[in-house]
Amino acid sequence: DCTFYATVDALLQAVDAVVIAAPTASHFALAMQCMARGIHMLIEKPIAATVAEAEALVATAHQHQVIVQIGHIERFNPAYTELKHVLEDIQIAAVNFRRLSPYVGSNTDVNVVYDLMIHDLDLVWDLMQTPPTAIHAVGLTAFSGDIDHALAQFTFPTGPLVTVMVSRLTEHKVRAIEVTGLEAYVEGDLLNKSILLHRSMTGEYLNHQNSVKYRQESLIERLHVPIAEPLFLELQHFVTAILDHQPPLVSALDGLQALRLANQISETIHR
Repeated sequence: DCTFYATVDALLQAVDAVVIAAPTASHFALAMQCMARGIHMLIEKPIAATVAEAEALVATAHQHQVIVQIGHIERFNPAYTELKHVLEDIQIAAVNFRRLSPYVGSNTDVNVVYDLMIHDLDLVWDLMQTPPTAIHAVGLTAFSGDIDHALAQFTFPTGPLVTVMVSRLTEHKVRAIEVTGLEAYVEGDLLNKSILLHRSMTGEYLNHQNSVKYRQESLIERLHVPIAEPLFLELQHFVTAILDHQPPLVSALDGLQALRLANQISETIHR
């Protein structure tokens, strides 16, 4: 009993907002149609097929004053939200992202950088809020004829060292963020919605049977992560941003920055 429309133009006459979940190559044309009519939109990642298209979308959205949210869903993952709270009290030395998936079921229309890594590139941008000073990247192909496994390393003006590894060649699905801090080591599991905080305790020397032994203990805290569906939170936030006339958590500019990083990494690997 759902109403359907023969054309996009007919649909846009009947709505205030849309979710653009078409193939990436269609994002730009559809988004421009929506903005011409003042329609708010949530565009699935990546924001567009090229950086030039993404830049044009950012400029046009500002001109038409429409809400444009990008579907980087991990920003709404409660495990990531709690992880950010934990990191407020930690001096970060290094961050390691791992996103691994089996080849079957992956989006092979694009390479693994645009398919999987772009999720973590958005998180890197969200955490650092500044472009890296240097990017080193390597990758390999196995099945698709393009990049199926990739490793990227970023350096920033004030630290930390950030590494992102993605693969669509593993039979085990992993969505992990590991943070090495001066005060603690943090393990974030975005898939199973869990956070472990490892803290070292003061070591001590013990006298035992006429010998001296050293004992080092560590404390592991399992932090509470609220149970919530990231997709529901993302859509709820989109509607709230429209109703309250507030900028969305993941803006078109954020989507552009993630795409720029993905382009740099993909080009580096191909070179």
